[in-house]
Amino acid sequence: MLVLLTLATAIIVWLPKFEKAIWGVLYVVILLNYFGSLFKIKHWIIESTMFGLIKRNFSHPLATEQICLMVGVELILLIASWEHYRKIDL
Repeated sequence: MLVLLTLATAIIVWLPKFEKAIWGVLYVVILLNYFGSLFKIKHWIIESTMFGLIKRNFSHPLATEQICLMVGVELILLIASWEHYRKIDL
């Protein structure tokens, strides 16, 4: 989840015109997860969203390499976004 939040932060900092698109994706994902069965949307579509992936990943034990890789990617994106934000905020 932190990787997805950091990715959204990086997109907002580096491509500020796509901020509305991120909110749109979040709304669509929430609607798919809550109302997917009501609208009879296929199960694989719901499972491929952010929240579907999180639910599926926590049902199986995660590998240590996977966790280390995700934390590393998150830290690199977070530091790069922070530095870019400091430059454009001045």
